[in-house]
Amino acid sequence: MAVSRTIVDFAHFFDYLVLARHRLLQWVADARVEVYTRAFPVGLGSIRGTVLHVADTEWRYVQRLVRRDYMRADSPFAPEGLAALPQFAASSYPAACRPGARASK
Repeated sequence: MAVSRTIVDFAHFFDYLVLARHRLLQWVADARVEVYTRAFPVGLGSIRGTVLHVADTEWRYVQRLVRRDYMRADSPFAPEGLAALPQFAASSYPAACRPGARASK
């Protein structure tokens, strides 16, 4: 069986994920607290739990990409770090990773 040598445009998929995440998080930001925290008997128990899990996973992935050692408690998405989350989000993402950054070029 021949191996496919199709070129994958990873930047395209990254852009898609950034834009999709932005749309989802905008919806979550506009949702009432009751919707965001409503308990479900599946998954991580709530939209909040799922969003925090995704954010924590992405944060840890980035730490690995830059070969930075970290402890689980270092994550701004750990329960003890959630109070500082808005400041972390505002200062941690380079402009190139913000929604629409590549589209504007």
